[in-house]
Amino acid sequence: MIARPLVIEVAAGLEPRPDYLVAVNRAWQRGAELQYQLFPIRLEEALPCILVPLREGEAEPPLDLQYVFRLAYDSGPYTRGAVDYDCPPDPPLRADLAEWLKDCLKRVL
Repeated sequence: MIARPLVIEVAAGLEPRPDYLVAVNRAWQRGAELQYQLFPIRLEEALPCILVPLREGEAEPPLDLQYVFRLAYDSGPYTRGAVDYDCPPDPPLRADLAEWLKDCLKRVL
């Protein structure tokens, strides 16, 4: 959860409205009006590759979030029954994604 009202306000104005946000903070920029770099995420799209801030002035290595997600999913208990995919997701899925989700689950289960 993001506790910064400005970030929430900016996110609410994004179109199309994202399902999730990745927020990257560079600690050395504290005091700036918007302290986060925002990456809007829509479920039907691949996760982005983001730059990870380490220290000011140092190169920011890329992190492929889609790769990391797949690695965690494939090596975790998710396809072995730890998650009941017949239950509706929480938070609820956008109505226009119901068929998309069914197709995704058919491919992975």
